[in-house]
Amino acid sequence: MKFYDKFFENNYEELIQYYPRYYRDVLEMDAILRANGDIADELEDSIEQTYFNNFIDYADEETIRKLEKFLTISIDKSKSLDERRRLVKSFFVGFGKVSASMLEEMIASYTGAPAWSVFEPRGGAGDTGDSIYKINFYRGNNDTIRWSDIYFLLGRKLPAHVSYEAALTFRFPIGIGFKRTWARPQYELCGTKPETVLKGEIQAVEAGTQARALNCGTNYLLCGTQAAHS
Repeated sequence: MKFYDKFFENNYEELIQYYPRYYRDVLEMDAILRANGDIADELEDSIEQTYFNNFIDYADEETIRKLEKFLTISIDKSKSLDERRRLVKSFFVGFGKVSASMLEEMIASYTGAPAWSVFEPRGGAGDTGDSIYKINFYRGNNDTIRWSDIYFLLGRKLPAHVSYEAALTFRFPIGIGFKRTWARPQYELCGTKPETVLKGEIQAVEAGTQARALNCGTNYLLCGTQAAHS
């Protein structure tokens, strides 16, 4: 995504179009135009990034770091900038009164995929005691889903007395191959060769193979449970 739709590769190439052609052979003038072009390029980049910093999905590292400090999120240098953006964005989605729909929206913002949840009695359908919050979600198109981030988001939003359980459904294609072989055996006429010769003979076999593959979806359910906070 670009803020400026530029016709020229850079501002130097654009500036030099406005000057007489013979200036291109003057080293001093060419150096001045290149310096001014670099300044204009940097200015455009700064204006563009200042605009994009208003949107978490496009914010730069400095802006995300300031938001992490504001939200009291510890900085993890092992995370990519995109992962940090998703975590920060989830916090803003999760503001307001805590509800199942709000928590689903918060997790969906982090994963980029649908989420669904339910409050269930801890001891089963007939239990009248405390409930446990169960949320299920898909992996989405992200390369990495960190369980620490999921538990961090839920732990910050849910009341301390509420236990919760998160489950991830991860779908991926599996290739299944089928192989078929055939052979043409060689038959010798009975009595044409001594038995000792037949025992050491290597028979040639014509064989062929044919394969095909099918894509099958398999769901892997990864579960983690967080106990109630003290």
